[in-house]
Amino acid sequence: NRVIVLSDIANARKDPNFTETIVHVLGHVRATEKLGHTSGDSEWDGLHTGTKHTVDEKGFIIKTEKVPTGFVNNYAKKAVQEDLAETITIGTMALAGKANAYTGDPTADAVIQKKYEYLKKHGLVKAVPPR
Repeated sequence: NRVIVLSDIANARKDPNFTETIVHVLGHVRATEKLGHTSGDSEWDGLHTGTKHTVDEKGFIIKTEKVPTGFVNNYAKKAVQEDLAETITIGTMALAGKANAYTGDPTADAVIQKKYEYLKKHGLVKAVPPR
């Protein structure tokens, strides 16, 4: 069983660009290991796109609606897999005291917190960074 502790890497170097790049790339690797793909799953896609699907008892989509979304930075907006890796990165760095976990926008930060909760549930971050 392979274990990668991203917080150990975040604490290892003082150059934030190097550290963020390493954590970002390892975020892609861990997402693939944990979720089977660098883009996450349908739950993550909903958090990324701001699309909420309501399904019936058989799992068929019966309603689709747009809901607010939030990103930890502009690069995360580029693609769903980059949003996942960047959210892992910023969350990990924030837990190490080396980044701000939230943007300061209450609507965006509520979504970002849900993203961190998703990451914690799937073992991609140790904890949800405090607001």
